[in-house]
Amino acid sequence: MATISINFNTDSTLKNQAQAIFDDLGLDMATAFNLFLKQVVYKEAIPFEISRPKPVDTLMSTNDDLDLDTARKREMLRQLRGSCKDPTMVEPPEVPFEYDLPRRYDLI
Repeated sequence: MATISINFNTDSTLKNQAQAIFDDLGLDMATAFNLFLKQVVYKEAIPFEISRPKPVDTLMSTNDDLDLDTARKREMLRQLRGSCKDPTMVEPPEVPFEYDLPRRYDLI
C-alpha cells in the first residue's frame, strides 16, 4: 500500500492542544488523522455532529424540571449537547436512563 503526505494549515494553539490530548491517548498526529479518515470512509459522513451551540439559559427556561417525563428529560439533554463555549467539544456517548427502571434486586 502506497502512502502519501497531506499538508494543511491550522492554528498553532489548536495543534498544540490536540497534540497534548493525542499524547495522553498514546497516539501521534498521523495515527489520529488516519483514525478520523477511516471513520469518514466507514460512516460515509463526518463521524460527529456539526452544529451551532445552543445557549443553555434558553434550553432550561423552566423551573419545573422535576415534573418532566423521561422522554422530555432525554430531549433536553440532547439539546444541551454541544452547548459549551468550545465548538470543538466531542459529543458524549448516549447516556442510558436505566436508573428510571426498577433494579433486579428491587423486584425480589
